[in-house]
Amino acid sequence: MELYRLAWSCISLLLFVTFEGSGGEVHGAQQATTATRLKPSCRTSKDTKFVSCFGKGQPTGSYIVQSPILTSPDGLHRAYVEVEAIAFRPKVETSESEPSCENTSRLFLAGPGDSEFKVVYSQSPPEISDGNSLKLADWSADGTNLLIERTTWNYESEGDFTDLVLFAVNSGTITAPDLLKILEARFGKDCSSENSVIGFTPEANVVILVAPVKNTYYNEGATSCVKKKTPVALDAKRALQAVAQVLPADFQMRHYGQFPERQASRK
Repeated sequence: MELYRLAWSCISLLLFVTFEGSGGEVHGAQQATTATRLKPSCRTSKDTKFVSCFGKGQPTGSYIVQSPILTSPDGLHRAYVEVEAIAFRPKVETSESEPSCENTSRLFLAGPGDSEFKVVYSQSPPEISDGNSLKLADWSADGTNLLIERTTWNYESEGDFTDLVLFAVNSGTITAPDLLKILEARFGKDCSSENSVIGFTPEANVVILVAPVKNTYYNEGATSCVKKKTPVALDAKRALQAVAQVLPADFQMRHYGQFPERQASRK
């Protein structure tokens, strides 16, 4: 069933890629350069962060990576993410021409009685960086909020930034707090950090693991917000005005959503 689902999804996306590009030629994101979309290969993985057309700096092709389905604690809602990294090869290649890459990341949700998953959130250029990904973090204990880790980067430059998006089931809305601003308010202006979005507290506060930056060169010399890995909590109910509260060093993370051993169809 899982192989059938993945194959069907990839076939659908391949058709989308073929017809959207008007004969395989695209403009806009590729500016005046006419390019050919390279057909993607597909796989399933819990790790959907940093899906890219490149490996060790070299172009490797197009990829579609889907996460397994994450079910809410009450069993009423199911979700998965999909990150698509499409490589473009210039039609007219020169000694200086290089393939480029553009990502589209999507969040799919199915509720009670839904026979099919629906896209409830999508991000792609030019609204967001050409390098971007979504990764499922967890459901809240009451099943009303879904937490997703979001990472953005530019393919033509170094560095990346990880923050979060929250999906509220009852309202069907997406919230993206300004994590950089929140962390600066707590740890100091112009500080930098490496962030991991890891889940919820029992009270439904968002938990972020803030770590020192390994290399400040790509952060314009900014100092690290913290000297060691530090878990902080944000009030999900006040996400846009949230204040970072440092959690105890011995805080034990608990996860509420479930990845079923046998994945159901996503048609």
